[in-house]
Amino acid sequence: GRTGNGFIGRQWRGPDITEQIDDSYVVAAQKPDDWVHYAGVAEPPPTSEQVQLWLLNSVSAGVSYFDDIIWIAVPA
Repeated sequence: GRTGNGFIGRQWRGPDITEQIDDSYVVAAQKPDDWVHYAGVAEPPPTSEQVQLWLLNSVSAGVSYFDDIIWIAVPA
């Protein structure tokens, strides 16, 4: 909500979970008053085998939430 400062990001990793390959954001520094639908297309780097999705609530005393995350494979 207005008091949160939400970022939704993803981090691509190699076969070893500690090997970070790349990261990017779908949403950065948003403060919506109500639930909002966000969507993005992510092309995995060639050497990635895993992805982590995260919600950051940066520099904020408020709250941010996310729910119902769906990953859909899109043919190249």
